[in-house]
Amino acid sequence: MLVAMLLHVLLLSGPQQARADSEAPMVWPRPASLSHGACNGGSPLGLAGAQLQVRVLSGQADEATAYVEAALQAALPEWGCGIEAGPAATGPTISVVIANASCTQPSCYSHENDESYSLQIDEAGAITIAAAEIFGANWALSTLSSLANGTCGLTCLPIEVEDTPRFGHRGVLVDTARHWFSVEDLKRKILDPMHATKMNVLHWHVYDSQSQPLELRFDPRLWLPYSKEQRFTQEDAREVVRYAFARGIRVLPEFDLPGHTAIFGKADPGLVDCLDYLPWDGTGVPNVMANQPPAGQLKPDQAGLASQLLDEMMELFPNSIISSGADEVNFNCWNNATVVAQNASDYPQFQEKMVRKLAGFQEQVAATINGAGRTMAVWDESYGTWNFSGTPALPRGSVLLSWLDTNNTAAMTDAGYNVVWMPWRRLYLDCGLGTPTSPPNWCAPLNNWTTIYLANPLETFNATSGDPSRLLGAEVATWSEHIVPSILDYVVWPRAAALAERLWSPEKDTQWCDTAPPQLNSEGVDYCAPAKTYKGVDLTFDNLVDPKEV
Repeated sequence: MLVAMLLHVLLLSGPQQARADSEAPMVWPRPASLSHGACNGGSPLGLAGAQLQVRVLSGQADEATAYVEAALQAALPEWGCGIEAGPAATGPTISVVIANASCTQPSCYSHENDESYSLQIDEAGAITIAAAEIFGANWALSTLSSLANGTCGLTCLPIEVEDTPRFGHRGVLVDTARHWFSVEDLKRKILDPMHATKMNVLHWHVYDSQSQPLELRFDPRLWLPYSKEQRFTQEDAREVVRYAFARGIRVLPEFDLPGHTAIFGKADPGLVDCLDYLPWDGTGVPNVMANQPPAGQLKPDQAGLASQLLDEMMELFPNSIISSGADEVNFNCWNNATVVAQNASDYPQFQEKMVRKLAGFQEQVAATINGAGRTMAVWDESYGTWNFSGTPALPRGSVLLSWLDTNNTAAMTDAGYNVVWMPWRRLYLDCGLGTPTSPPNWCAPLNNWTTIYLANPLETFNATSGDPSRLLGAEVATWSEHIVPSILDYVVWPRAAALAERLWSPEKDTQWCDTAPPQLNSEGVDYCAPAKTYKGVDLTFDNLVDPKEV
């Protein structure tokens, strides 16, 4: 239901509608090229009972065929059809040709895979898909979702689509620590709409100082959810990975180390410094012991524990990139909860000493991740704040999540790092949210549709600065301090779909908000302007949240 509503909003009352014939087929995100026949109101081509034929030119034919068959089953509800494909089906034939099926498992799926495809639908109703790899075939089936728009039928035949993404990393970060979301929430409210809009990375921020909801077997004490009902077993995690991969989405897990780990002190206070220290903010001095309560972070001599955690989690998550976070590390916490003022004469020596401790911790984390054949991702403080560039604590080729130091994104790529662009001012979906009893949060105001659509990951790149091949893509971030399950989909969609088109579609086709006159939807509302109401109801936290969830 959510996917059908999302596509309706995007295609029938969204910006593409303002730019096109109202009867013409439209696809979100906009493909590289789309041509179609006359839209004369003839009988649509029904998609119910579609029959699938798959031919693999090289690679793992059986696995590729099974993948495309599963992708079709995932797409049918998005088309508005029942689950009717199979040997006895009587609908149109969908012929799929895969050029290279050497990658059919999550472990080999990365930003480097070829996601291109072509889609042809002739006037007789034959549907042909040609894809470089299985992932392109999956996106072609997703394109049929836009073309059908919930009607289980196609018009304006013949249709031809040639398509390939602009960036290979198109992500949504979801935080399951501050508030917990069930596997079903992740599937229906995040992964299904990601598939419909061709987003391909679920960045799963698994735990934080408030809770650790994912089962850990090397030390079961560290499985610390809010309750037995608000937790994930390892089988749950495998199911999320499986479900996501069947929809062309890879799961990038994040285990923030050594900061954001106060929760481990609930199992063993000896693991953590300054546990639950009050006042955590130094009675008015920001971030003296922690960026938010509860205070506490792993001691610098607990890198071995971090390695054990990562070893177990890398068995669970096959993704080639593993994030160890490494952001917002607090040095006062490591100093016996004693503040050294930044204007003190001995602060430079204190800072140098603490940076060495952090470097030693992170060197072991990097060695653990790289030793398993994976690539470490960390937030950009390791580059801009701690100056670890070119050291064992930040090996060349690591991924930097650029949220804070975004003016240096191009410089990061020149230094030999891959970058995922995530500026908080434009791509954090929680900015501007509050609760019925508290004002909007630290990064207010809201990042609206226009702000997100106009965000340009290459804005600091030019002819002499930056290696665009190392800019993998971008993500919106859903930090969950003020997000509960009932509004998860509202907070993420359709704003994440704005970034989806920006990252998938050709750059020349994503300039409309800043270069065109006001874009009016079918009700005469400027689609580029920030939404403040919906059907006469103010879009506020109070009006959207079940009070029982706060």
